[in-house]
Amino acid sequence: MSQRDILRIHLKALSMPTAVSVVDQVLEAGERENWSLETVIREILEREIEGRRQHRVERLAKTAALPAGKTLASLDTKRLPLRIQRQLPQLCTGEFADRVHIPAMAIRYSGAWRSQNAAGGGRRKVSSQ
Repeated sequence: MSQRDILRIHLKALSMPTAVSVVDQVLEAGERENWSLETVIREILEREIEGRRQHRVERLAKTAALPAGKTLASLDTKRLPLRIQRQLPQLCTGEFADRVHIPAMAIRYSGAWRSQNAAGGGRRKVSSQ
């Protein structure tokens, strides 16, 4: 059994799936570019952290049941009332959700923009955590 195989086994035992999948690529890059041991370890850990963050965002988006395709980027704000157009940037930050400890509901205006704004804001909030 090679050193890399042992390393992969240890990473798997530590529940580091992204590190397991990138260890060969990072080690080869490290050898090719003469990285120090600290740089190789840092690179593996940074990729594991990023993989966990992405997985968390995906898990939260799935749990929130956010509809696919409804994002703030695809929202046609020109169709919204002027008052809502002015409030939209503040609503998109999601700061109001941090101030209240109850689920927020979009209730005033009807239509597709409400669900799209809620879904887009939810996606932004989930990905920012």
